[in-house]
Amino acid sequence: MDPARQVIRWSIPGWIFLFMAVLFQVITALIWGYTPGSLIASEMFKSISTAIAALIVAIGVPIGFIIYQCYYAIYGNILPFHFVNRDRGADLLNYLPSDVLKDLEHNTGCEPDIDEVMYKEVNFPLLGNPLRRLKREYRNRNGRRRYIRKQQVNWEIQHGAAHRHRA
Repeated sequence: MDPARQVIRWSIPGWIFLFMAVLFQVITALIWGYTPGSLIASEMFKSISTAIAALIVAIGVPIGFIIYQCYYAIYGNILPFHFVNRDRGADLLNYLPSDVLKDLEHNTGCEPDIDEVMYKEVNFPLLGNPLRRLKREYRNRNGRRRYIRKQQVNWEIQHGAAHRHRA
């Protein structure tokens, strides 16, 4: 991935984190009795220079990188209580015709594992999207390993196909 895309990918979570920190600070000050006018006229906002603002924007990149790495570290893993991430590779491969799947299998040397859904969706109140949890028969060491491997293989096949298509 080129460096410009990486900087954007890492900076957005960092900037959102910094924005939320400032927003919570402003909300806290408003709760403590400050008015919006008194906040704007305060010494804190008067002392912000262009250099400090640029520094705050630049700090968003390493903070975002750390947030992204935390997300990436847990992405392919099975979380507590057997919650799993969606098998995006299988979701994409399921839409392909069988002849294209055979061609992908021949080109990559890997067989897509899309026949069986190993998780069930669990709805929780107040959450917009369902969470995915391994089915009971896969909540053992072999089932967990199989799901992780299934997710990796399907993603690699799909990712490899996308790279070949761009070339």
